[in-house]
Amino acid sequence: MRMNSSARRCALPLLLLPLLLVASPALAQETGAVAGRVTRAADGEVLSSVSVTVQSTGQSTVTGTDGRYALRRVPVGSQTIVFRWLGYKPSEVAVTVAPGATVTADVGLEAVT
Repeated sequence: MRMNSSARRCALPLLLLPLLLVASPALAQETGAVAGRVTRAADGEVLSSVSVTVQSTGQSTVTGTDGRYALRRVPVGSQTIVFRWLGYKPSEVAVTVAPGATVTADVGLEAVT
């Protein structure tokens, strides 16, 4: 029995679906997360709206009003996290991201003098 062209077009995605379902968990294991808190170095007060960036990917977020941040789906391996806020010296923290895990990177920013 021969399949017409529209039946073939529908059959291909159905054949590929199991491959995607198997590959998705494997891809998820190739990333981890980085989370932490940003404070003012001088007195430990939390800093909100600080830019937090994964240097190698450009992925970024900002801290909340409690000074906390979270970066998800960060590539596994050695990463440099960069913290920037107007009026403060930029700071870099080296972390090692493990598959499916969250690494903590807290930092205290120093004011520019």
